[in-house]
Amino acid sequence: MPGIPQKSSFLIRILTVVFGAALIFLIGILVGSYFGLDRLNFNLFYSTEKHTSSSAELLYPPRDTLGCHKNIEVRIDKGIETVAMVFNLTGISVPVGLPNDHPYRKMTNDRFTDYQNHDAVETARILLKNGFWLDAMNKIPLYCTPFPSAGLVLDPGDSYYIRASGGKGVEEGRELVSRCIEALNCFYMDAEVEKYLNANDSIYQ
Repeated sequence: MPGIPQKSSFLIRILTVVFGAALIFLIGILVGSYFGLDRLNFNLFYSTEKHTSSSAELLYPPRDTLGCHKNIEVRIDKGIETVAMVFNLTGISVPVGLPNDHPYRKMTNDRFTDYQNHDAVETARILLKNGFWLDAMNKIPLYCTPFPSAGLVLDPGDSYYIRASGGKGVEEGRELVSRCIEALNCFYMDAEVEKYLNANDSIYQ
């Protein structure tokens, strides 16, 4: 039988290599997802199960023996809402959450306008200037027990603290984050955040 033309043979070899690489990559993703992320979440859940943080429980819910999620309760996280309120009170140019003309947003801004100089807001302004945007701020309630007695139960890592300090160092960032958590605890009580959220629970339905 005549041999396969040289160009066709070369093309077949190229396609074989590409297909093999894609297959290996896909297998790697599947294996990594199963043995990496799932295992990490499993461990983190059991390291925080003794705490009462609803955020931690939502991120790492109980699993049965097959590793499947069960009994997941979807609800509004009051810690995230608190951070969003404080974030907006800083006077940032890009508001967080609902559009500016949304009635609930206007009502909320009017309700908490007297707290624009609260220590929680002032601390948030410092963090913002250091490059600590909302994604980083939201890790505070996610990594803590609930307000108004929040305390870290998961370590966000050195890079988190360095970012909080604006690049000055881990200890400076750690102190600022600690100050922010305590200030948020006070804001939650002083501004009666829980009472306000409960009164407007129907809006979140």
